[in-house]
Amino acid sequence: MQKLTASQKGWTAIVVALWVIVLAALIFVTPRSNAASEAKPLGEVEASGSLAATLSSMKPSESDAVAAEIIDLRYVYGQDVQGFVPVCSNEPQQLVDLKLKAAGDLADQIDLESGNNYVLLFEDPSANATAIDTVPSNVMDLCGENYFQEIFSTEQGFPVHYAGGMWHFGPRIQ
Repeated sequence: MQKLTASQKGWTAIVVALWVIVLAALIFVTPRSNAASEAKPLGEVEASGSLAATLSSMKPSESDAVAAEIIDLRYVYGQDVQGFVPVCSNEPQQLVDLKLKAAGDLADQIDLESGNNYVLLFEDPSANATAIDTVPSNVMDLCGENYFQEIFSTEQGFPVHYAGGMWHFGPRIQ
């Protein structure tokens, strides 16, 4: 085993001390870049009220490994909204008619010929819709080939992916 001189022992002690300081700084001082740590609790965030506005504030992932991003609709529409159902122009007319009936007095705000799709919002899923969110078709393909036949809880994650210059409902399938 090699013996160290007093000078070499001093330098070794300095290097070890600096290494410990750097490790402590990395662990305790450096701000975390984890997006989840930056998320505010649900009650402390003001809802945007618009899915289109929320999507426009999101940066699409550039990774091929990301098949979808999940939106918590409670952050979009607020805690009072308990359920939602999309209404899209490509759905069968019979299904659209059922959704218009569920829209109640708000049904006149839905114009599927306008190039928009809509999200009916329910504070009580057993009652009529309490609000409608307009989602322009050039911002998001809300339904794709999906037909939504029931009211979904806003506690469920809402998967979206970005492709072809716009957002789409559901995970990206290759």
